[in-house]
This record gives sequence, C-alpha cells and structure tokens, in this order.
Amino acid sequence: MAYLLDDFSREDGVSLFGTEWLLFSDTVMGGESQAYSQRRQSDKGNCLELGGNVSLAHQGGFIQLALPLVHSRYLFDARHFQGVHLMARADQPEGWFVHLRTRELSMPWQHYRAVFFPTPEWAVHQIPFKLFYPVSTSHPLNLERLTRIGIVAGQREFKAAIQIQELGFYPG
Repeated sequence: MAYLLDDFSREDGVSLFGTEWLLFSDTVMGGESQAYSQRRQSDKGNCLELGGNVSLAHQGGFIQLALPLVHSRYLFDARHFQGVHLMARADQPEGWFVHLRTRELSMPWQHYRAVFFPTPEWAVHQIPFKLFYPVSTSHPLNLERLTRIGIVAGQREFKAAIQIQELGFYPG
C-alpha cells in the first residue's frame, strides 16, 4: 500500500501531506512556456491537471507542479520507501518527469530526475529511487532530506496535459 502525499480529496486544495501545490514554468528564467493547473473531477474521482504549452524558446522548456515536502520545518525522510507512486494519465506519453529536491541543493535548477511514460488510460507508475539521476549536482540523492517532489513536462516542444489522481511513495 502506498503512502499518499495527495489523492486530491480535500476540498480546500491542500494536499493530504498538508502543503499546497506550486505551479512553475520556464518563464522564471526567461522562457516562454505557459502552464496551468486545475482540480478536476474525472471518471475515477478527483484529480489535479497540469497542462500548457512547453516551448524551447529562449532556452526554456518546462512546466512543473511541485509539492513542498517540508512540514513544520521537518524534512521528509523517504528512506523506508522504494520509490515514487503515481497514478496518472496523459495523451502524450513522452516528455514527462518526476523531480525530487533535497536540502543539499541550493540552486533552483538542481534536482534528481526520473522519466515516466503515462498512457491515455489511468495507470499506476512505480518509479524506483534508483532510477533518479542528478541534474546539475554531484550530490547523491539523500532520501533522508527530501524537500520537494514535482511532476514536470519538458525537454521538448509540445502541448502538455496530464491528470494526476495519486502521488506518494511505495514501500519496499
């Protein structure tokens, strides 16, 4: 059974973990990608949709929904889990990533990345931590000090839209 950070069941928009989702795009660094997020009712229940146009103009190329994992000043310790649990669907199977950030990372472009391939039908994705690789850092992934998890569309130009029904971690 997965430990859920969010199943989008709360009506106040706060995650089950107790923090609020953040929406980012490459416009923070001069890019031109446009992003939106909205809660929806799907055929399987509540979900959160991330969508928009991913553009590579001006060295951009991403949109992101991120959930802070720092609650009451405590960092999230994921050492007793094996990886990220995600139930999602998207018509476009390529260009999707999960990002993790830890306390060791100080620059906004640093993260740990894993690829996943959603399908048009709801599917559970279990992404082992061993598949996350460092981007712009030499620090190894420290599961004891997670600060944020993100769902990202990027690295190619496309009209992105993904619906997420569950996000969390699965046990070993």
